[in-house]
Amino acid sequence: DVAAAVLERITANGSSSSSSSNGEVSNGNGSSSSNGNGTAAIAAAADALPAQLVPPEAAAAAIGAAEPGAYVASADGSWARNIVINGNSDNVLGAGVVAVTDDGRKLRHPVRPPVVHRHGCGPLLPSEPPVPPVSIFRHPLLQHFMLTLFCKLPVVSLSSMGDLKYSFMVRLILSAFQFRINQRYVRAEPPFIGIELDISDSGREGCSVSMLTITAQPVHWQETVQAAVEETRRLQRFGLTPSELERYILAIMRDSAQLAEQANSIPSINSLDFVMESLALGHTVMSHGEAHEAMVAVAADIKLEEVNAVAASLLTFASDVGREAEMLQLAAEPGQEGKWARPGPTRATSVVACIPAYVTASGDVVSVGGGLGHGRGGLGASGHLDADAINLEELESQGRQLDALQDMEAPEGAMR
Repeated sequence: DVAAAVLERITANGSSSSSSSNGEVSNGNGSSSSNGNGTAAIAAAADALPAQLVPPEAAAAAIGAAEPGAYVASADGSWARNIVINGNSDNVLGAGVVAVTDDGRKLRHPVRPPVVHRHGCGPLLPSEPPVPPVSIFRHPLLQHFMLTLFCKLPVVSLSSMGDLKYSFMVRLILSAFQFRINQRYVRAEPPFIGIELDISDSGREGCSVSMLTITAQPVHWQETVQAAVEETRRLQRFGLTPSELERYILAIMRDSAQLAEQANSIPSINSLDFVMESLALGHTVMSHGEAHEAMVAVAADIKLEEVNAVAASLLTFASDVGREAEMLQLAAEPGQEGKWARPGPTRATSVVACIPAYVTASGDVVSVGGGLGHGRGGLGASGHLDADAINLEELESQGRQLDALQDMEAPEGAMR
C-alpha cells in the first residue's frame, strides 16, 4: 500500500530530533439581511434552499421589490448568488441594485459560492482526521517520485511594520532551509533530486500556503523523505544559529537594495501583477524604495529567538506529521509562550504523492506509451482551457489513450 508506506515514512521519528542545528464547500443556511423593501422574507426563504432549487419567481419578486440603489444580499452572499443563477443574467438584481455583504462591502463575485478553507492551525476539529490522508496519483508517463505536503493558513494582511518583520523572518527561515538542503546535495551521491520549501500567500487560493515538495528517483524515495523530514525537524526544533541569522539578513538586505536600484527597469507587467496580487491579499503596496527603507528599519529589530519561534510554528506541518495533538498540547504548557509564534503549531492539510505506474523490482522506472503533448486544445500554463481552441475529438482521443495506458498490463519485469 503506497499511501500507508508514504505516511509511515513522513511520520517516522528520525534521529535528527536529538541533533544540534549547528552544522470548497458551498454556504450553509446563513442568516439574511436586507435594507431593500419587502425582500427580507424572500431572502430568508432563498437561503434555506440550495442554489439550483431557488424558485425563479422568488428571484423575480426580489428584483421587483428592490428599489434602485438598495443593498440586497444575505449575510454570506448566498441570496445574491441564487438570484444571479436563477434570474435574468442581463439584469441580475434589477437596475441599480447592488449586492453587498452585511457590513456594506460590495460582493466582487456574487455568482461564486464562498469557499470554506480547512486551515492547518488552531484546535483540532472533532471531524478532523488525526493524520492527513495521502492522495496517490499514478501515471505511466511519470519518471520520478514526488511527494508534496500542504498546509493552508489564513492570510495575514501586510499592513504594519510588525507584519513586514514577520514576513522578513519567514524569508530568513526559507533561506536557511534551502542552504542546508544544498549542503546535503553537494555531497557524494545525494539520495534526492530536489527538496523545496515554500511559504507564501496565494491570492488565487485565498489563503497562505506552506508547501514542502520532495522529488527523487523511485528507488531512493524512502531516503529522500527521511532527509527532508530530518532537515525540517532540525530547523523546527533548534532554529537558526547566530551566524546563519547574520548571514541571511545581509543577503536579503543586499537583494532588497539591488531591487530598489533597478526599480525603473522592472517590466510594467511584473509591477502590475505584483500590485494586483497585493491588493487581492489586502497588503499595503509600497514603491521599491519605500519597501527597502522599511526593510532596513525592521532588520535592526529582528532577534534570533523570534525567528526560531516562527520556525517552530510554521514547520510543524512537515516535521511532526501524526503528532498534531501532541504538539498543540506541548505549546499550551506553561513556559512555552515565547517558544511559539502565530499561528501556533501547524499541521498538514493534505499530502499528495505522484508516482510512476510501473517500476522494476530494483526500483527503476519502466516507461510505456508515448507522450500525449499539449496541442491547441490542451491545458495551457494558465491552467484554463481556451473555449475557442477546444478540439473535442482531440480531447476524446487523448482520454482514450490515457485509459488504454491505465488498463495496460504491467510490462515484463515491471510491477505496479
